[in-house]
Amino acid sequence: MRRFVYLVAFIVVLGFTSTAWATTIGGLGYNVGTLNISADVGVGIFQRDIYFLKDDSMRNEETTSRLAAKISFGPWRIIDFYALGGAGDLSITGTTFRAALGPYYGGGLRLQVFPWNEGEFRVALDGNVTGMHVEDEGVRGDWWEYQAALIISKTWQNFTPFGGVKYSDSGVHFKPGGSNNVRSDQNVGVFLGVDYFITPFVFFNGEIHVFAETAAFVGVGYRYR
Repeated sequence: MRRFVYLVAFIVVLGFTSTAWATTIGGLGYNVGTLNISADVGVGIFQRDIYFLKDDSMRNEETTSRLAAKISFGPWRIIDFYALGGAGDLSITGTTFRAALGPYYGGGLRLQVFPWNEGEFRVALDGNVTGMHVEDEGVRGDWWEYQAALIISKTWQNFTPFGGVKYSDSGVHFKPGGSNNVRSDQNVGVFLGVDYFITPFVFFNGEIHVFAETAAFVGVGYRYR
């Protein structure tokens, strides 16, 4: 019971002290375990090349940072469900759209495909859907992203490096001004990261993404057991 109270306090305190968040693949880079739970928050930013649907020769770049918490629950060793929630901002180069913080939310599923028992080397599949609503001078931007990834991780003592490839697609729908809707220009990317446990329950992680988007961020988390 005491650990559960610590977990709730961890989520509340860190959730309000972080300043930004980029959608991660890891954190943790592997499944949390049967009937276990983890939570993490982080700071980060990412940039992505986009094109306008009305004219795909018009290329620009979107930049977004997010404040969010991620909570994962494992009903079984090889399956995790997780939820994301918080706030984010959005700006698009070549336009006057500069939106302040708006609600950010999402959820996903992770399936460990190897091994099905305990092991230090792991392979998993991860998929999630996220969304965000922002507004700038009466124009609302509805941002969305779909993401699927293959994750490979290996544990050495307190360290767990992980990496893999991912496919993601994102876009922004504007109201009013739907003629200016945008879509992501690159869909396939790679990522690298590491988890480090400073205690049996508290961990730090870092992650970088390239190709589909350019991102770098760090986070801190708590695993119940």
